[in-house]
Amino acid sequence: MLALLFVAVLNTQLAMPLNTPQAHFWYDALLAEAGYGRLPHERAAFLIRESDGTLTTQPWEVSGVRHASYRGVIPERAIAIVHTHPRGEPHPSSRDRAEARRLGMAVVVVTSAGVMAAMPDGRLQFIN
Repeated sequence: MLALLFVAVLNTQLAMPLNTPQAHFWYDALLAEAGYGRLPHERAAFLIRESDGTLTTQPWEVSGVRHASYRGVIPERAIAIVHTHPRGEPHPSSRDRAEARRLGMAVVVVTSAGVMAAMPDGRLQFIN
């Protein structure tokens, strides 16, 4: 029972920063850069929790036409990968889900329809 309580608390703590006004500010900024899903490319960034608890981002360079990609070291305080999807693709892809599991961090998809995260444990979580 104690182990289940610990897992529930841990999951809540992981999700909390993803659903804060600060996080939504960054989601909105990224979505605007992507033309609100009307452009044929994705925008992406690492969501970073600074030592004082504030959230910032480290944007990825614009790479391909359809998919964002990153080469390099993941920032030390990164808590999630945030990226846009074009209209009509509101959910994390199977690749997004696999990356969340592989990296042990949420992969957040931002669209004009809403925000949804692929969590490291395989769950999909709607971010209000």
